[in-house]
Amino acid sequence: MSNDFLRRIKSRKSLVASAAFVWAGLELASFNYVFDMTSPQRRAVGVPYYNVMNGICIFAGSVGGGLMVRYNDIFLSKYLPVFIVSCILSYTASFIFIPRLKEVRAVARIPYSRMFFKIVSTMPTFEFVYGLIPFKDRHNKIR
Repeated sequence: MSNDFLRRIKSRKSLVASAAFVWAGLELASFNYVFDMTSPQRRAVGVPYYNVMNGICIFAGSVGGGLMVRYNDIFLSKYLPVFIVSCILSYTASFIFIPRLKEVRAVARIPYSRMFFKIVSTMPTFEFVYGLIPFKDRHNKIR
């Protein structure tokens, strides 16, 4: 195998891995938003609505993409229009719905530069510090 081929494979793997992390973050953020938007009494209704709508959209996107690949005779690549349409629909949905999102909890405003510094400087060290320092619980047992 040539080095060029291996380099392409590594770059694709890193792209897929980063996309998976971004998708997981999006799912976590949107599910947390459902929890913030609904009262504890209405969560039993809000969470299923979220899951049903999510499932319908995943199904519709999969079927639409499959049909586009199967019946595409215009482009040389059968997959290119799927990615183009997906990109256009994603950006359109983002431009329409992101301005409508409002924070429902009272949170302190923090500049992006300070937020980035807090995330980079404090979060990675939590696990390292807690792994090194033995903390005692209420009953004086070492964890």
